[in-house]
Amino acid sequence: FNFDISITIMADAPKVSRTSLNYLMVKECLSQIGKTFDGSGYAFTKLDVSNKHLSSLGENYLPQFKYLRYVEASHNALRSIEDVADLPYVLKVNLSHNKIDSLKVFGPKGQQGGDDDPPAEEEEGGEEMQPFKYLQDLDLSHNKISALTALQCPKLIRLVLDSNKIKTAEAFSGHEKLKTLYIQGNRLANFIGFKEMPELEEVFAGDNHIVGLGGFENVPKLKKIHLQRNKVQKLDEEMPELPELEHLDLEGNPINNLKELEKLKTFEKLTSLNVNETPLAEETENIRLEILILFPSFTVVNGEEVTDEEREEAIDTAKQRWEEAEEARKEAERLAAEAEQEGEED
Repeated sequence: FNFDISITIMADAPKVSRTSLNYLMVKECLSQIGKTFDGSGYAFTKLDVSNKHLSSLGENYLPQFKYLRYVEASHNALRSIEDVADLPYVLKVNLSHNKIDSLKVFGPKGQQGGDDDPPAEEEEGGEEMQPFKYLQDLDLSHNKISALTALQCPKLIRLVLDSNKIKTAEAFSGHEKLKTLYIQGNRLANFIGFKEMPELEEVFAGDNHIVGLGGFENVPKLKKIHLQRNKVQKLDEEMPELPELEHLDLEGNPINNLKELEKLKTFEKLTSLNVNETPLAEETENIRLEILILFPSFTVVNGEEVTDEEREEAIDTAKQRWEEAEEARKEAERLAAEAEQEGEED
């Protein structure tokens, strides 16, 4: 009897079907009433249509709510997101876990479409609206984007592109305001194209195929680079200019030679380094000590703060090694001189 009931329930279980955004769904998912951008009235400022099995944002529903500031549309099956560009005052957009394959809607006007595109809407006062003029936070993680291309979002501060299929950033033209970039779990081989970002402070680039630090250009405020589980075995002979770099995470990379780390001395403000789970760490008896001998001013090694005792040990060990090397050098000179004298006597 119980078996028959379970079979009936399974047979009647509804199938998940894809749908398009519609006016009723928009109204049901609106929240957070606030003043309009121009202060002339009140409007809904947040739309959350996450997990709605959406395959489309419908036709011209979003522009009717142009004062939206926060749009959550993650965990759907969206491919086309052009209507989001008709929200001139949006500040934060989450489109993670969809099927978006390009950044073109967020790019310069000529990149977004062809001559058949409808004319841009006008703001009060007759001026043409600039898409994403105020956008500050954009999450496009877990999509199908294959390249980091130019962005026309002048106030963007945080960009999340984790778990896409990005192989290149060569067409990226930089960004004046971007501070944090997440691009983990992609297919990048280098940092070529990571340039002209005067405000960039932190890059999360773990789980790619990156082989070195080359490619960074004009990123004067970059402080932290997260490069876990990439392909860095040797560091670049000519390091990029990173005057503010403080932290470098190389955990899980195939680096195996302590001499490679000496190249990091070009970064004068570097005080934190992680080489956990590398051949170098596994094959070196006391990797923390060896790193501190190279970099006595470091404050964090392999994710742990350096103690005063460790620093003193590193200083003493370095001094002892220097003294032993000096003795060996002098002894070698003495033996060479004796050999030369004996040769002259013969």
